Amino acid sequence: MTAFTRIGPSLWNWERWTSLSPSEQILWLALYTTAEAKRLPPGLFHGSITAMAEASHRQVDETMMSLDRLLEAELVEFDQKARILRLTELPDAGEYPSAPSILESWWGKFMILPPCAVRDAHVPTIRWILDRGAASAKKNRSKRPTPLHEEIWSATFATVTVPAPRRRGLRRLLDSDTSTAAQPGLFGERRPSPSTPEAPSGSPNQKTSEINNLNMIYTHSSVCGEGEGE
Repeated sequence: MTAFTRIGPSLWNWERWTSLSPSEQILWLALYTTAEAKRLPPGLFHGSITAMAEASHRQVDETMMSLDRLLEAELVEFDQKARILRLTELPDAGEYPSAPSILESWWGKFMILPPCAVRDAHVPTIRWILDRGAASAKKNRSKRPTPLHEEIWSATFATVTVPAPRRRGLRRLLDSDTSTAAQPGLFGERRPSPSTPEAPSGSPNQKTSEINNLNMIYTHSSVCGEGEGE
């Protein structure tokens, strides 16, 4: 695990990130740059929503709301059962594995993760880092990955069957049903209580109710799903 994440100033011109709220930006950075994230290839995170909250030093309810927004913006995919999250886009290829041994190390870290569509869908992103980084490296005259890079790639990530491209959007924590092939339902189906009148859209009561419902559902999910994904 390296001691830092290489990310350039272009982050501050990346509209996909600058359009987020401060809480959402902090969560995104935590999912990319914290010690928990650095145990895996760039852009992957293995852990529950509680682990994300701890990594970003935020409350669980705030983390859930921020994660919901990142899902809505299609900046992340999350498999709750396997507890694997991936960043769908990166602002640059700063994490380029300049030494072929780094790419080989990434493969070992990749393979310790539970197999799932979200994990395997990240392979093209890793390839993008490799290709874009090689093209940007000043000392690389060919502007392509070295033959040794390609040899390691062929024996490792190239052997993964990448899921077919799919629409990621609207797989949100606040949706009544988030089940997809890539992201199993996060909390199961939620039905409003017939005895509880609905508050006007956007009202403080509604937002408080949403957070309370999320906390109740998350607590239930944690108890029922304990031990999954290890």
